[in-house]
Amino acid sequence: QAIAVSAADKLRPVMTATRSHTAMWGALLATAAMAAARAQARATAWELLGASKVAADLLMTEQADLFSIFGSASWLIHAVNIAADLGDGTEAVRRAERLPADRLPSFLAERRTFFLLGKARGHALCGDVAPATMALLEAEDAAPEEIRCSPEARSLVVRLLSVGPVRNEPLRELAARMSGGTTYGG
Repeated sequence: QAIAVSAADKLRPVMTATRSHTAMWGALLATAAMAAARAQARATAWELLGASKVAADLLMTEQADLFSIFGSASWLIHAVNIAADLGDGTEAVRRAERLPADRLPSFLAERRTFFLLGKARGHALCGDVAPATMALLEAEDAAPEEIRCSPEARSLVVRLLSVGPVRNEPLRELAARMSGGTTYGG
C-alpha cells in the first residue's frame, strides 16, 4: 500500500500529461486501496479508491498500454473486490450489478475474471449460493485455467459446497475440475 501511494504521489504532478499517466496514477491508487482492504483498513480503502475515481472519470474509457490498465470499468471492478475483501457482500453485489461482465472490452479478460470472482464472493457473503455458483462458472468459461488454479476460487467453492444445497451439481463439477477429478461435497 505504501509503495503504491508513494509512486502515485510522485506521479501526481504529471498525472494528466497523457492518458497513460492518468491510468497509471489511478491504477496505483486502486492497488493501494486493494491492499488497504485486504488489511481490513476500511476507511483507507474507500478513501484511496475514491481518489482513484478521479482518474477513472478523466479517462472515461479503459486505457490499456504497456504500463497499466485503468478506467471506469477497472475502477468498478476494484470496488466490487474491495467490498468483498471487507466482508460487505451486499455492497459487492450492488456494485457488481452496475457492470455487465459481457460488456467488458475483450482486452480486459483477466479483469473480467477478477470481477466475476469478486461478484461470486459478494453473493457468497450474502448466502446466495446459486448466483455465486453462476458467477464462478461464468469466470471459468472466460478463463478456465485462471479459476481452476486460483486458491481464492478453490476456497470459495469448498465454502459454497459446505453451506449450499447437497445437489449443486454444477458446483461439484467445478470442484472436480479444480482438483483434477476428485469430487468435493459428498
